[in-house]
Amino acid sequence: MAVHEHRQSQCWLISPREYEKLRGSSATRRIKATLSDAECLQLFELLEEGWANVARLLRVFGLRMWEVNCLIVRTNADGEAQLFCSQGKVYTTRGVKRSNEPRWLEAVPVAGQSFELVGQIQRCELKLPIGSDGNPMEISGANLGKTLRRLPYWQELVNQKAEQGEWLRPYSFRDTYSLVCESGQVHKADLCAAMGHSEEVHNRSYRTTSFRTMRDSFKQAFG
Repeated sequence: MAVHEHRQSQCWLISPREYEKLRGSSATRRIKATLSDAECLQLFELLEEGWANVARLLRVFGLRMWEVNCLIVRTNADGEAQLFCSQGKVYTTRGVKRSNEPRWLEAVPVAGQSFELVGQIQRCELKLPIGSDGNPMEISGANLGKTLRRLPYWQELVNQKAEQGEWLRPYSFRDTYSLVCESGQVHKADLCAAMGHSEEVHNRSYRTTSFRTMRDSFKQAFG
């Protein structure tokens, strides 16, 4: 960046071989855990109502944690009420800040349930966590993670997934949404539009298969 974008001397550059030596061996990437419908429902049951609604939103709509703070209901082109994320993710590339577009959200039910989330938001009835000052909390990965870690059941799941070589975290609700859509054969471009990222990012960062989907695919093909 210093050489290519800020006109520093070429002597700042190092050879590919030197770069590899300095970087060292790559760490083994952890497999991101996903949650079954039964596990999600159990978590919703154990969380207090406000946080349960946060978890429901993350799983049903595949949200990033902070996007819970940016949800509105709009009328779509079909004349239907649909959930909309009013703010795109801000990121930096080549030293320039960019932002993804705001987007329409598509629901993926949990065991057939969408929990009437859109209607509750539209009627201003959906209860979300309240801070110590009596005002709605700004939802983040940090405060959701802190809340989940208080649940013995969450810790149990963390240990179970770790034994399977998987990494369970609050973001796993979004990872689960992605995997369920993949297994349901949602078109990749449409899935990425609903999740608010590019196909390149999706292929690099999200689960596209699991032990269960692999087993089911082979059973369907050869069983």
